[in-house]
Formats: sequence, structure tokens, C-alpha cells
Amino acid sequence: MTATVQDEAIVIKNRRSGPVWVRMIGVSVLPTVLLAPPDLDGEPIPAGEQRVVEFEVITMGENEDAIRVFWWGATMDDGKRVPGEVSSFRVEL
Repeated sequence: MTATVQDEAIVIKNRRSGPVWVRMIGVSVLPTVLLAPPDLDGEPIPAGEQRVVEFEVITMGENEDAIRVFWWGATMDDGKRVPGEVSSFRVEL
């Protein structure tokens, strides 16, 4: 997984072998935001693909200088597809 700043957006690239789901939150507001548990709702980023996420749709403070990107894949548990372990990294804006 990589993320780069491009204009007023974050470009997320999935370098993994399967799809991943992402959630991004500004570092300054992170302590005040109650994170929902990971889910498999929404469109994942397919393996080898990228997604551009505009700053305006990311929850963050007015003078944000970094965001935290959370990402996870899917795994099988008792025959059901469920969210896997959550990883994260920081992106400086």
C-alpha cells in the first residue's frame, strides 16, 4: 500500500495481491473521532489499482498537516468473508 499527495487529493495504490478497503482521518481529529470497526462495505481497491480521494471527503481539521490511512483486506472465518487485520500509516500533507 502506498499513498501520495497529488494536488488536493490522496492517491492510494494497492500493491497487495487482493482487494483492500481504506478509511482516512486527519491526525489532529483522530482522538475525537470514534472509529467504526472495519467492514467490507463500499468498493474495495482491487489489487494493483489505485484510487484518488479528494481532501474534501476526508474527515480532518482545518489546518491538517497529516492523515492516517487505515486499510484492511478480507479473510475467511468459519466459511464467512470478514474484515482482516487493520494496518495503518501516516501521510504528511
